[in-house]
Amino acid sequence: MFKKIKEILSGKQTIKGIEIKRSAIEKLTEFSKGSYPKEFLGFLEGKIENGEILIDDIIFQPYIANENSAFSTRLWDMPITAKVIGSAHSHPGPSNHPSRADLHFFGKTGIVHIIIKLPYRTEDVALYDNNGNVLDYKIIE
Repeated sequence: MFKKIKEILSGKQTIKGIEIKRSAIEKLTEFSKGSYPKEFLGFLEGKIENGEILIDDIIFQPYIANENSAFSTRLWDMPITAKVIGSAHSHPGPSNHPSRADLHFFGKTGIVHIIIKLPYRTEDVALYDNNGNVLDYKIIE
């Protein structure tokens, strides 16, 4: 998995498409609503095959807030899995655009990132690459 992520980050491989399982989106909306008014943070599990990305689950990640960022992960709390391909988190407001802190975090946590805004519905989800560029995606069953 790490080799495939490295190939995309280096430009040797491009992202041809992104699919997200509906169950992962539903989990994201539930976690976000349950965490409100605080932000939810999780990691995207999935696979990469020939530039096609499939996001099939979200792993909940406990976090602590600090003065420099909306969230700060502790390395010893990170899930131990080779299937982590990105991050997901909620914004407790009307914007799902990445902040500076989000962009900094994106660079440390994979290649695709989800931000969901209030009121935490499927249509409130946006996907981004590490640079904050919007990515198109398709929800599948």
